[in-house]
Amino acid sequence: MIEDLHAALVAELKAIPGMQDVCDYGHATKLKTPAAIVNLAEMRADYSGLDATGRLPLVCRWEIFLVLGNTATNQALKLRTLAAHVAHMIDGKSLVCGAPEAAFVSAEPNEFEPSFEHAKSWRVEFEQMLYLGESMWSDEGAPPEKVFASYAPLIGAAHEDKYFEVKDELPDLGT
Repeated sequence: MIEDLHAALVAELKAIPGMQDVCDYGHATKLKTPAAIVNLAEMRADYSGLDATGRLPLVCRWEIFLVLGNTATNQALKLRTLAAHVAHMIDGKSLVCGAPEAAFVSAEPNEFEPSFEHAKSWRVEFEQMLYLGESMWSDEGAPPEKVFASYAPLIGAAHEDKYFEVKDELPDLGT
């Protein structure tokens, strides 16, 4: 799924009008600008949003470095405008099937990158939740139409008459 998200992100960036180069993880030594460099900067587990499938809930923090050469006119404004465009393009969008929507985190100047000596750069950061692995549930069968429950110790076949259909509220059993 990480490969799919990476490919979708690169495709989205390449589709930006005027974008000259899109690469990843600093592989390009010479860039045609404006350019975007994609970097998966961090992955961390987030068990607060378990989806009850046995998959690993992983928050991926992505960085997109937007680069514009020093000879560009209105360089500062163009970089900020491009950063805002990328933030808007990504925020709230599900870039791969089955993934929740991406969330924009920040955009800021990237002034400490020595490899950009003839250019200026801004970093756009966003997070994307991914669920890695196969679900423990098969997609066979149909979901239940009615769900029944009871309270312990009134459970099991001997207490079948004590079960109630689960709806919006639990009934008052008068116990």
